[in-house]
Amino acid sequence: MGLKDFFNKLTGKAKVAADKADDIFDNLVQEAEEALETAKDKGEVYFEKAKIKSKELADKAEILFEEAKEKAGPYGDKAKKKAEELKIKAEELMEKAEKEAKIFAENAKDAAKDLSDKISGEKKKTDKPEEKL
Repeated sequence: MGLKDFFNKLTGKAKVAADKADDIFDNLVQEAEEALETAKDKGEVYFEKAKIKSKELADKAEILFEEAKEKAGPYGDKAKKKAEELKIKAEELMEKAEKEAKIFAENAKDAAKDLSDKISGEKKKTDKPEEKL
């Protein structure tokens, strides 16, 4: 009976070690997913802030355009042209900021998904059926 007890203890210790490793892995997966979710949320917040800021810039450009038109007097055409250029530039900046924020948010989302998929794939590799002696 000594040999049987030895093997029972040995497989029991191996099972406990495997269970601990599995728990550690599960905790790491959960922490990684939480970190990626946070990054995605920050990307979305950045996108929303950029959208709001670009809208503010467009509104300011519109106000400047109107003020320039009023103050232009005899220089109306020249001022109108300059104000329109400023408005176009502000709109271009707004579009660029929105695109960059959107790209940032998409990249964060893709990175989160890729890491999640990678972690899930690694988890599947470690989920081998137990071999019995």
